[in-house]
Amino acid sequence: MRGGWPILQALVRFELTRSLRAPNVRIAVVMLPVLVGTGLVLAAIGSAPSPPEHDFYRYASVLTLILIVNFRIARDRDLGFDEFMISNFVTPRLYVAGKTVALLILLILVGVYGCAVSTLLSGGDLAFASWHALRLTLVGWVFSPPALLVEMAIPTRMPMVYVILGYVVVALGLVGAGGDVDPLLHFFGLGSEPLSFGGLSPLLVRAGVAAPLAFALLHPLCCRRLRIWNR
Repeated sequence: MRGGWPILQALVRFELTRSLRAPNVRIAVVMLPVLVGTGLVLAAIGSAPSPPEHDFYRYASVLTLILIVNFRIARDRDLGFDEFMISNFVTPRLYVAGKTVALLILLILVGVYGCAVSTLLSGGDLAFASWHALRLTLVGWVFSPPALLVEMAIPTRMPMVYVILGYVVVALGLVGAGGDVDPLLHFFGLGSEPLSFGGLSPLLVRAGVAAPLAFALLHPLCCRRLRIWNR
């Protein structure tokens, strides 16, 4: 049997275990509190003109997403693991679905971890910790479909580098053309006013509606690509 709910559950557990043991995730786990703590210290001593606690959490979020948002497709291809799995155990659709669900769970776990660490470092400021952690998780999920598309097109283990570079190129193009970059920032949740939970509502809708729809459109293309690779 190469399909079904039990197979998907087993695949999600396997992919999540791989992710939690990966060096890049361990680096993110260490780096996040270091950067957040640095911003809070700078805010306490008042040595920066802008609110450094929010700036440094933003830097930490971007670096964290670069490190953890990937589907491990390039690594699987290097090892021949995708061919082994698809030829013997799972369908291409389940293979991609397992990786997608595992990434969502990882993003939620990292968000919970970020909230707990930030609450501790900020002396119990739950609003600060939960707002940034929620945005981290939502932005990561919204950016996940483009990351999957990159991995299916380019043999890379860090697709978010390409996604962010594309985002920057588009933003610079808008600026160069005299356009307004604010709608682009707000679309991906990067222009939200700090600690405004209402400001995250559009991002929440995109994460709950646009991202799943994008995955639904991408999955058949990914399955076709995997079948071509593993003929």
